[in-house]
Amino acid sequence: MADFVGGAVEGDGEVKFAGSLRVNRGQRTGVIQVRTVLAPSWHIYATDQEGGPGPAKITLPTTDQIRLSGEFRPDKEPQVRKVEYFDTPLREHYGEVTWSAPVELSAGVNPEKLKLELQFDGQICNDEVGCKPLFGKKIEVVFSGFEGELAAPAPEAKLGAPAAESSAPVAESPTGVFRAERSRLALQGQVTPATTPPGGKFQLAITASLDPTWHVYAYAPRDPQAVAKPTLIVVTEPAAWPRGPVLASQDPIVTLPDGDQPPVRYHEKAVTWTVEFTVPADATAGEHTLAGIVGYQTCTDTSCDRPLAARFTARVTVGQAADSGPVPLAFTADRYAEAAQLAAAGSEAPPPPADSAPPAIAAPAGPAPEPPIAGAAPPSPPPSPPASLNSQTPLHQVLLWAFLGGLILNIMPCVLPVIGLKVMAFVQQAGESRAQVLALNVWYALGLISVFLVLATLLVVWNVGWGEQFSSEVLTITLAAVVFAMGLSFLGVWQMPIPGFAVSDRATELTEKEGPAGAFAKGIITTILATPCSGPGVAIALGYCQGKPASVVYMIFAMVGLGMASPYLMIGVFPQLLRLLPRPGAWMETFERLMGLVLLGTVIYLLSFTAWANVLPAVALLLGVGAACWWIGRIPITAEFPARLRGWLGGIAVIGLSALLAFTNQTTIGGNEVYGLRGIMEHRLDKYIQQQAALHSGGDDILNSSEITQHTTTIRWLPYSERRLERLIGDNRTVLVDFTADWCLTCKTLEATVLNTQEVRDLLRANGVVTLQADWTDGDAEIGRKLESLGSKQVPVVAIFPAGGAQPIVLMGFYTKAALLEKVREAGPSDNVRVAAARR
Repeated sequence: MADFVGGAVEGDGEVKFAGSLRVNRGQRTGVIQVRTVLAPSWHIYATDQEGGPGPAKITLPTTDQIRLSGEFRPDKEPQVRKVEYFDTPLREHYGEVTWSAPVELSAGVNPEKLKLELQFDGQICNDEVGCKPLFGKKIEVVFSGFEGELAAPAPEAKLGAPAAESSAPVAESPTGVFRAERSRLALQGQVTPATTPPGGKFQLAITASLDPTWHVYAYAPRDPQAVAKPTLIVVTEPAAWPRGPVLASQDPIVTLPDGDQPPVRYHEKAVTWTVEFTVPADATAGEHTLAGIVGYQTCTDTSCDRPLAARFTARVTVGQAADSGPVPLAFTADRYAEAAQLAAAGSEAPPPPADSAPPAIAAPAGPAPEPPIAGAAPPSPPPSPPASLNSQTPLHQVLLWAFLGGLILNIMPCVLPVIGLKVMAFVQQAGESRAQVLALNVWYALGLISVFLVLATLLVVWNVGWGEQFSSEVLTITLAAVVFAMGLSFLGVWQMPIPGFAVSDRATELTEKEGPAGAFAKGIITTILATPCSGPGVAIALGYCQGKPASVVYMIFAMVGLGMASPYLMIGVFPQLLRLLPRPGAWMETFERLMGLVLLGTVIYLLSFTAWANVLPAVALLLGVGAACWWIGRIPITAEFPARLRGWLGGIAVIGLSALLAFTNQTTIGGNEVYGLRGIMEHRLDKYIQQQAALHSGGDDILNSSEITQHTTTIRWLPYSERRLERLIGDNRTVLVDFTADWCLTCKTLEATVLNTQEVRDLLRANGVVTLQADWTDGDAEIGRKLESLGSKQVPVVAIFPAGGAQPIVLMGFYTKAALLEKVREAGPSDNVRVAAARR
């Protein structure tokens, strides 16, 4: 397990948590850890658990002081087991587990005074007791010091030292361990020393530690497109600093396949690759970003995993201060194809010296640069556009790619719905003066470019990358509501108060032609919708922005916007191009309605990457937006201002009330729990998790636990199954089965006002009644057959099975608390309760 230094574990009962933060002295990088200590027999699910049980999820709330630069990874692999109730294996941690993630602090932040809280979501389970959900669990993070000197590993072969400055031992960084999902290899790395003077040297070291029986293929400067994928190490920043070849801590094992296949070269157990850098004499003092990517593939003698990759970053300092401490690398998952593209694009750089000697020749003493795989011809240079640009690329070339990338954005799927709006505007512009057409298209271009400048500001100030704003649920749902309102405008439900967005009827067509406000707004909407898509030129140009001055970033983003706006500016300059479009006529109304439907399809697209718990609330919000649009649309456009103002205020009130009802989580009003739609969805998730966990937790062993009849603050429902009911009846237990469904309003009303009340719970607990819930929401066939055997084909139904196997007592439809209490008393207690009472 990774060394954990932090605050004391806090919590009670079955699980305790502790959080810690350690920072590299003089750097803005560090590691945040969460230590979890579980009581015996309790387990927690892994972060990569799929299907059924809820995976562990650790979240660092958004702050401008610190951010995660990688994912949380456990210090040990989870235990894996298969149960019959789930299609996927269960991945569980027992005892203690520590999750670690690399972090980066903002400039000027003092880590010793930083106050942080992590949020943990998931569930803990016990095969005998059941599961307990943990949602919104706050974990205080304690600053636990600075990283000092790290212990050096015992490599299988001593690293060579091409120069005196590079002879520092390769250190292991337990806080920087990275393991991709389902990977057989762990990566860790560092830069030594942390501070290097101009003209001095520092060393990058990346260590791969393999699981037993697995091996990783040896380094090659580029992917030869063979079956076995070599290890690729590509440094993207600082691109202009001189560096030496990639050296391995041990010579690879070489095997000769049958036939004409080239030799296979690989490493087992552990291997460290090092690269020596020389800081230019004219390098600017201060922090610099070291960044790159490592691609790799792991195999056994009989099988292979898919090729993987990881990005790595670190902050190196140029200065005169002597600092021999290492700087750990921060890793994030990536694709091998990306590493291969970057390696191919860097083929113009001086490759390591090739050594094509056959395997029979003894390897030279000490490490040597790893040669390309034998027999593999270097691939031809990639076609334009290049896969990446580095800091040596002239700025004018970067701006050219930015312009072309913006131009290509006009045909990306994300933008097409709004391009249709612009086509309508072009038709309306036909016959206008050249100055008017040019002015409107300039306004449209300004709308486009303004959003790109806002995106540049987000990148410069808050480090929010292209399209990353769509990770905000608030922005995504707000945009969906705006597009929905636009679609309703085109369908004739109402008329947006922006000239040119929709033509309500022929009488107002002339007054509603596109104006500056409409053109500017269309430019804004077009750009916002474009950001989920990214063309090749955009990706190249924006990748160049990493670590560049703000002025360069703004120039590149503005050029992307100019490229996107260029076709419209061209039409403004040459309005005769509008003659290619058909004349205005009845077809415009049909086209307008079709565009309305396309915009509604865009709403579906936006909701497709919204968190599932927010989808139903978002649909409810859209219903409120639709009602508001209809209410506003009822008021004639020629009405007096007070009438129009009342309409707008009423519409805004409807939208606000819809948002409140849709997105309110659980709250308490007058001592009663109240749920908004989002709260209801989260409640259903909790219920589903508990049901599924109870179904698989140790099979039916949970039925032997006394916990299942402790109906203290809520009824301890267990999911219904015929086998479970028969087992309980055979054990002479009194069983109450509630047949219910989420779509049954009467069921939910009875559960809240009758079943789950204190008086009923007290009687159930006193009589040792086991409660099963038969959820018929999805029309479960087994539950349907049981309902028919009880004489019903609908819910709600409550069936009480007395101990000893007597005929069940059935309540159908609406029932009162008094009736339920009478039937529970009539059924009597479970035998174990009756026997215990007799002994007293």
